[in-house]
Formats: sequence, structure tokens, C-alpha cells
Amino acid sequence: MRRPDPATIICVILGILFLTIGYNFATLPHLVVWLDQHQRTFTRANNPVVFWIPAIGAFAVAAICLLVAYHLHFRVQLAHALIQSPAILRRLPFTRRLWLAIYLTSAVLTVWRGYKSLSPEKTAHTNSDWIFVSITFVLACLFPLGAVAYSRLVGVDHFRRPSLDRHPFGWWRDTLQPLRVTVIGTALYFLGACFALPHANQRGVMVFWFYVALALGLFIGERAVYLFYRVRIA
Repeated sequence: MRRPDPATIICVILGILFLTIGYNFATLPHLVVWLDQHQRTFTRANNPVVFWIPAIGAFAVAAICLLVAYHLHFRVQLAHALIQSPAILRRLPFTRRLWLAIYLTSAVLTVWRGYKSLSPEKTAHTNSDWIFVSITFVLACLFPLGAVAYSRLVGVDHFRRPSLDRHPFGWWRDTLQPLRVTVIGTALYFLGACFALPHANQRGVMVFWFYVALALGLFIGERAVYLFYRVRIA
């Protein structure tokens, strides 16, 4: 596994920083500023835009930073080649082009579903708390390692790196492919939820943190897989 370069580390740090800033603005009860040497207090009830615009902006910047970090550290060769030479797409077999189209379409739909999932109607019957979020994070970190360990038990010696041109259903024989799809899917779901957070109620906020725990846990678990099984990844 390639070591993260300084640019990747900086992007991750900036992403976490802007996530924190966005969360602080999203939960801040009031804001005191100085205008023309006069103190003015903005409250969430009277001036919601003052709080939600910076929050959405910070979440958007955080998402961009984390996506850039992901791109820098895990370059998808096919996507990079398509950017450099679109003619490659015409030489791909039909099934590979089909899966590429499915993945791109699914990415857009996943962001949209993440956005809609924090609506009060969707979260009315949820009861997420910090204990549930913490357990989710731990289990999400362990799940990728467990999936790959099971594949080893059933006789898989080497694993193919994920790509955009094959199906994601081979959990026990092609484990890294569905695992990467799951990691990216949860990250996109989280990204969509970031844009809905300003309008979410308290239950929606806890569901948002569940998404954070799930996406971050799976990401850490996947990195652990690439670290522990690097000699078996072709």
C-alpha cells in the first residue's frame, strides 16, 4: 500500500477541521458579532440563514477535501485513464461500460437518498444515540477485516484491486470490489446528508452521526485490510 503523501494528510486534516466547523455552526445556539463598533446577537430562531449558510459551506469544503484526499491516495486507474484519454471507453467491452454507467448513476442517486434520509418523516421512527453510534463505528471498523478473513478461510489466496468495470457482488471471492463500493456508497450517503443537516431535527442530527460513524469506520477498516493483506493484493 502506497504511503500517504503530505498533500493527502493535509487534505484529511482540512476535511476534519471543516467538518468540525460545520458542526459547530449547525449546533450553535447564538452568534455574537461586532458591526460598526456595535455588538449584535444572532439567534437561530430569528436568523437561521446566518448559521446554516456557513455550516453548509463548511460541510461542502470538508467533503471536497476528503474526496481529494481519497483521490490522491487511492487513484482509480480507469477513471484517471478516461480523463486523460476518453477513447479508452470505446475500447471497453459492453459489460464493462455498463458497470461504469451503473456506478456513476448510483453515485448520484446515493447522494440524493442521503439528502432525503434526514427529513423529519424519515427520522420520526429512529432512536439513535451515542452508544449506538459508538457501537456502529467499532463494528464498521471490524467488518472489512472479517469479510477478508472469511474469504481467506474459503480458499482465496490473492485479491484483485477494485475497479469501475466489474460487478460488486463477489463478497467471498472478489472481496475488495464490493468492499470499495460499500465504502464509497456510505461516503456518498454521508455527503448527501451533509446538505440536509441544516433542516434536520434532533433525531436527524443523531442519524447524521450514525452515517459519520459508518462511513469513517468502513474507511478505516478498508485501510486496515490493505495494510494487513498488502502482499496478497494484486
